[in-house]
Amino acid sequence: MVQVYIDKDVIKQAKADAKNGTPIEYRDKATKGLAIRVKNGAANWYFISEHGKKQIGGLHHFTEKTIDDLRKIIGEIKQAYKDGDKKRADDIVAEVVGRGTEDLEEAKANVAVKKGVIWTWEEMRDGYLEYLEQNLAYKTWEAQRSALGATGKIIPQDYSHLAGRPAKSITVADLEKIIDNMRMRMTAGEDAPPTAGLTQRQRVVQYLRNLYDWATESTQRPRSGIEVNIARLLKKPKAPSLNSGKNRNKRRRIRHVATATFGDRYASVAQLAAFGLVQLFYEEVIGADEAKIALLLQLLTGQRISSVLTSFHIEFVRVPTSVGAPWKYVWALGPDKMGAYRLLPLPDIASWCIHRMKSKYAREGNDFTFPQLKRSKTVDGVQGRADWHMNYSTVKSAVQRVRTLEDTALPRSYKGTHDSRRCFISHLSEWKDLGFGDHMSVERVTHANEGKETVRQKIYDMNPALKDKFRVLKTWEDMLLDAISDDQTDPVRWRFQYQDSEDRKHEIISMERWARMDAMKAQMNFASGYDEDD
Repeated sequence: MVQVYIDKDVIKQAKADAKNGTPIEYRDKATKGLAIRVKNGAANWYFISEHGKKQIGGLHHFTEKTIDDLRKIIGEIKQAYKDGDKKRADDIVAEVVGRGTEDLEEAKANVAVKKGVIWTWEEMRDGYLEYLEQNLAYKTWEAQRSALGATGKIIPQDYSHLAGRPAKSITVADLEKIIDNMRMRMTAGEDAPPTAGLTQRQRVVQYLRNLYDWATESTQRPRSGIEVNIARLLKKPKAPSLNSGKNRNKRRRIRHVATATFGDRYASVAQLAAFGLVQLFYEEVIGADEAKIALLLQLLTGQRISSVLTSFHIEFVRVPTSVGAPWKYVWALGPDKMGAYRLLPLPDIASWCIHRMKSKYAREGNDFTFPQLKRSKTVDGVQGRADWHMNYSTVKSAVQRVRTLEDTALPRSYKGTHDSRRCFISHLSEWKDLGFGDHMSVERVTHANEGKETVRQKIYDMNPALKDKFRVLKTWEDMLLDAISDDQTDPVRWRFQYQDSEDRKHEIISMERWARMDAMKAQMNFASGYDEDD
């Protein structure tokens, strides 16, 4: 045994000893326990101390450039032997030598993962998503589940370099690579604009920050092994300047985007009328009647398509004719995140939409006004329950079919369902000319939180707010009817004629039914600012 400071010269000498068949053992003076043993023509790194002895690997596994890493590994092995955990020492050596993990911290993390002590990336992500599902809005969970690569086929590829990795070993560079993968994928198309996928990338940055905020909480830290929210170091992507770059094709794309933006800004009233009142219901190829009615109701009320599709039957209250109100139904839209409601008195065609769904398309055991069209399937192909709402893709597909019609009424600027909401607000912006109460009249229909915590005593009140909102909705419906061609006027009015004059007293909402809806809405919390078309 020779006591030396192991360096490149000692390593070189050990190789020569092995070649000559000279048995010898070199003990390192700098790191107690580190040794090189030459025996039977082979030179190997060893851990040798009063606590135990273990072969680490051949001399070629570590060189003079990585000797400092080996000293750290010896320290970990020594501590494992002191703790009586020889298995941990074996696992560290197997990780470093067997799998070639160069970073000691990553090797330790991999060992901890195998023992179930700390999470992998997937385990941490799924734990966070489970927390969201149990504590926050349904839409929040659904959006982040997709954006974080937990579902689908395309997005998970952006996270492929994190697969199976210990959460503790993930670096800022790894997170930056996710965003970079998204950028390259979304801008790969020849005609893709410079800002393609910008909003999605910005959201993913925020979602990663939220994930790491959760993972660094005191209750999660023992499993995540993460002390600091490294996602805070990520920079949110910014839109490139319109004047940047000298690429001719890039400038051509920018001009194309500008033309689309400042040309046809939104569909005209006549185009919307032809779309919602004529083409939707006279073209069979567009899709199911339920999807058409959902699109029409959104067009008539200016609400988000998510609010329409996720509405419950119980939200639409039939007003008895004895009240003398000019509206047939009141839509109690809510409760929102604050537990408040927005009441919308519906004119004739909008009321027709609701009566049609209630009388013809209501489904036993499904509380949604617009029930899902197909039963869900489990992993093994067995059909599941059909108690959910209509899928967003169903109405989006219907819009796309209208856009592809040879004589489509929709302009190129109309891209999706949210454009109906934008058009509603834009065409009704001249509130003085339209005879509305004030500049807030339209906003009360589309956005304003009235602050009501209950609507039971408000449904039938002829209060000024209801009258003003009805004036807005009725004006919009009349604008659409007046915009259709003369030869279509009578057929359209006949198709949407509201014939239900029955006093639906059984629909007057009881305390129990409101409590049921409140509980379901509070759990799902769809009014969370989610925009399907962002």
